[in-house]
Amino acid sequence: MPSGGLEPQAIESSDVKQSSSACEAAGFRPTYLPWDPGGDRESAPDEDTDRGDAVLRWEEPSGPGYVALVTHLEPEDFEGQGYPDVAVRGRKGQLVWIGDPGVGELSIRWREGLAECESFSLHLLLVADQADVEEEIGKVAGSL
Repeated sequence: MPSGGLEPQAIESSDVKQSSSACEAAGFRPTYLPWDPGGDRESAPDEDTDRGDAVLRWEEPSGPGYVALVTHLEPEDFEGQGYPDVAVRGRKGQLVWIGDPGVGELSIRWREGLAECESFSLHLLLVADQADVEEEIGKVAGSL
């Protein structure tokens, strides 16, 4: 899934928003979930906030898996940390394993601006091998 050659998209100063105390949930949603590849899911995501971050979470009905889409209050700074580059919503993101690859949660982090609530992360927990999980998060990210 890593694609070398991705360049950070320029963020104009007009894209910077004013301060807020909590983010609203992202205005976009995945249309693909690994356990529902046809997109026929009937339930809405669980919505929550965590220290100002807005969290949307879809649970795998018959297992421990989930997909979460987080809008971060504080801008994420992940540049230069050695994570593989991936494309998400036309931006350069970073593919980050939380825990050991193939065992823990996989996330993609990206920014769509420099202000609060313009950093996002997509999380996937799925019982599968490392290559399959990386492929599945790529499909979820591609459906945003």
